Amino acid sequence: ARAARLPSLAWQTARDGLRHGPVLVQVPRRGYAPRLACAQCRAPARCRHCSGPLQGQDGGVLRCEWCGREESGWHCPECGAFRLRAQVVGARRTAEELGRAFPAVPVRTSGREHV
Repeated sequence: ARAARLPSLAWQTARDGLRHGPVLVQVPRRGYAPRLACAQCRAPARCRHCSGPLQGQDGGVLRCEWCGREESGWHCPECGAFRLRAQVVGARRTAEELGRAFPAVPVRTSGREHV
């Protein structure tokens, strides 16, 4: 079933390809959610210490891409909202969504951090 948030064309192409064998999906960004923004006003989520972009990690942890600090209790300096949204998703998030879209198919990931 189509439970994941994948573009329709990507889902259909993967489904059609799986009828003939394994499918390779390449994702240009590593990580889970490499770019985050305020869910309300769409302002980029930035580190309070160095103003670097915040990344979403597995388990909901926010980490600055530049200085590496974990950010807790984030709120938007523009509108005061507390919810974030992914501006872009990374390879791990894409693999997670592929696993939800095709639960009977094993999903393997490979990248700089791991194989």
